Amino acid sequence: MALTMTIGPSGATTGNYLPYVDMTSIVIEDSIEVAADSFEFTLVIYNHEINTPLEGYEVIFKDGSTIEFAGIIVSITREFGPDFNVMLYHCVCKDYVYLLNRRFVNKTYSSQAAGQTIKDILTDLESDSDSDIHYAFFKDNITNIDDGPTLAAQTYDKLIPTQVFDTIAQATGMRWWLGFDKQIYFKSITDVGALSSPLSLNILTIDTDTDSYYDYQEEGNIEDIGTFLVLRGVRIKSTANMVDTFDGSAGQDHAGNTNKIFPLSRTPFTLADLTSVTKSTGGGGDIEQTLNAEDIDGSPPGGEGGATDVYRRIRNEGSYVRFSNANTVLDADTIKITYRYSILEDFEGPEIDGINEMSIRTGGDGVHQFIYSQTSGLAIVDLNGYDAIESMLLLRKSIIQRRGSFKSRLKGWSAGDTFQRIWNRETLNDDMYVVSVTKRILTPADSPSDNVIESAIVFSNFPYGFDV
Repeated sequence: MALTMTIGPSGATTGNYLPYVDMTSIVIEDSIEVAADSFEFTLVIYNHEINTPLEGYEVIFKDGSTIEFAGIIVSITREFGPDFNVMLYHCVCKDYVYLLNRRFVNKTYSSQAAGQTIKDILTDLESDSDSDIHYAFFKDNITNIDDGPTLAAQTYDKLIPTQVFDTIAQATGMRWWLGFDKQIYFKSITDVGALSSPLSLNILTIDTDTDSYYDYQEEGNIEDIGTFLVLRGVRIKSTANMVDTFDGSAGQDHAGNTNKIFPLSRTPFTLADLTSVTKSTGGGGDIEQTLNAEDIDGSPPGGEGGATDVYRRIRNEGSYVRFSNANTVLDADTIKITYRYSILEDFEGPEIDGINEMSIRTGGDGVHQFIYSQTSGLAIVDLNGYDAIESMLLLRKSIIQRRGSFKSRLKGWSAGDTFQRIWNRETLNDDMYVVSVTKRILTPADSPSDNVIESAIVFSNFPYGFDV
């Protein structure tokens, strides 16, 4: 297949710059352990035969129809070549994460599926921009963002999007990445699906398949193994309703009006779980009030709202219901607020197969406790949700960790690929995940035969993307 490299303003990359590329200078770093992939190369241009690249231009490097890298030039070092008619342009590029991180996330998001929060963030980034085409693309291409577990309400104070997405992924045991197709992916670490790699049948047989790899090494490690999970500080929704009852006189004053703000005795699980506010004036029974959401900054605003409007504010400390200025509450009125509340729980659970394996190997009981410390903001609607998270985390932690590397001249390797490694002589058979790929071009641009791309591959028997 033919290599091509186009450079230019985003959406208008023109010309094939490949004839001007020093092929030995190309280095592509593709990893799921860092947010942004990188691409470096040097252009050698005589007498300005082609338009000079500029910082901020888009670069798309392809091998046939396969995109090897797509992103933005973030820096260019210019220097003279052998004479003044020759210019060298040393270009450093980052993938489309550079375009994602141009604005801060600065908002509170209600309790909902983690993937929905990511979608809402993308929508807000586009809404806050000046009709930005890149944020519009991110917002409109969300089919690869799965829901994932439920998050509690989250507030982000001027954080870059990748930092927020990292936090969400850590809290839910998911992983996210931004592909060369410019789409954001948010997937469970166990949602690998069918094995997919450039290998024939997606199998690497170490004993016999020496055409697919060379310089192979692999390490096994039990230092950080965990077979018994301790999940601390997880919020779970109550099965029963809480009803807070107040005399009207118990309401706090607001904006010069009496009996307006009623603090809740517990924290509702989500905004939607505060389902009813009633007011009884003594003779007409309980009158349902109209539920609204308080301003997200938590500052009760002025006198908006009608005669039945109330405003809910849900946060870890100090949740309340506020009556609008037009909604009069007398001292003798009875206020009832009904909601399902959050219960803070610790959970524990074993991984039996892992315990048995470590018991055989060490002679002990096989129990290796570990605490998953990234549960801040994790909310579980019911115990089925906990079971799913427990299984996912134990799967990640209880297996003997294997990590290795090899080089390959097969084309098409990318971080996130999966394959089956079979090593009969060592009685090893595992599914492997490609953690990172570093690519170099071994043939000149004008080679009459097909180009040769060397991929230096780091792999593991579990997917990366969150820490335990």
